[in-house]
Amino acid sequence: MTDISAGIEIPVPEPELTPGDMLARARGLRELLRQEQAATEERGHASPEIVREFLDAGFYRTLQPRRFGGYEFDVESWYRVVTEVARGCVSSAWGLALIGGHPMQLAALFGERTQIECFGPDGDFRAPSRAAATGKATPVDGGWHVQGTWDYCSGAPHSTHFLPVVLLPGDPPMPGYAVVPREGYEVLDDWSGMLGLRGSGSNSIRVDCVVPEGWVIDTNLMAPVWPDDRPPGWEIHGNAMYSGRAAGFFDLELISISIGLVKAALDEYEHLITTKQTFAPPFVPRHQHPEYQRMYGMASGMIAAAEGAVLQGARQYHEHCERAMNGGEAFTHEDDLRLFMQAQHANRQCVEAMDMLWRTCGSTPTKDGQRMQRHWRDMSIIRSHFSQQYDLLAGMYSQVHFGLLEGIR
Repeated sequence: MTDISAGIEIPVPEPELTPGDMLARARGLRELLRQEQAATEERGHASPEIVREFLDAGFYRTLQPRRFGGYEFDVESWYRVVTEVARGCVSSAWGLALIGGHPMQLAALFGERTQIECFGPDGDFRAPSRAAATGKATPVDGGWHVQGTWDYCSGAPHSTHFLPVVLLPGDPPMPGYAVVPREGYEVLDDWSGMLGLRGSGSNSIRVDCVVPEGWVIDTNLMAPVWPDDRPPGWEIHGNAMYSGRAAGFFDLELISISIGLVKAALDEYEHLITTKQTFAPPFVPRHQHPEYQRMYGMASGMIAAAEGAVLQGARQYHEHCERAMNGGEAFTHEDDLRLFMQAQHANRQCVEAMDMLWRTCGSTPTKDGQRMQRHWRDMSIIRSHFSQQYDLLAGMYSQVHFGLLEGIR
């Protein structure tokens, strides 16, 4: 492992870069991403050229601490970038978001020495994560033996590290969190056959390696608890954003992708209704017909409502962090789950808008190779994701609220 002094600071690639600059770069890639959609699906992940564009634009460093070569922008800025990338290609955005958001977890949860070693000499840290504990970590001399296979590791082909949830020894075994370097895992060639998100690079990862002692921590990622509710990142970086809460952040991030997807579907719908005529008299361009006007307007309103909920959730995330860091009420598991539910219901708006556009777009756009078909397939996978089962989370939230889950706060 890299041996670097604890006082290291990695230069930021573009010190004057602003969130607005980064957002403009995301918008500027839209047409390229759209042109690459089919090839990305066929390949199973974004091309090296697209990944290079993301690297050069600084996307992977958006939430990374400035000390380690990142821009340390706020969560809202990250969600806006993700949405814009998704408007060009949802699969590419999914792969980007699910490795680009995790520098925040590394910075919040792991100790300073581990962060120095993982961010390395140049700050290039791109790590998928997996919440299902399908592997284990066993103490060995000088560290931990991490072993197992995790599926659905989105962004894996372009990763430099991996952040799996592991089972730690105990009776019963309890979940922990590990970070594994690229030389310690194999990316399996098994991402195929999905209805949608075919280009997200959600391959399985197989791990069988030893990592240093500080690279595994006994933290429950869904409901982390520290003395005085202060995770290591607060002290290391002096930024309340590194609070350690992950559930709400994670789902708001996913729905940022969903918003970009349904915006892309609306773009395609606009193209269709302005270039095709109605199928019955009076024959007029569809956008001049009241029914298509109503569909376009209703979908636009639903998308705006969903985006407003997600961006407000980003601001609330920061408010919870700042309040707790400044001696106010803790950022609780209940707060975190409320943000999660907010994202879920924003996605319900996206799903309803997509269904409306799909139902009225006509038959031709549903053929293989058509963008509208791809958008519908992608939304079908997002709505089936475990994180979007809002009825299940509603019950969990109520149990937490009424104090029915022991040890959770």
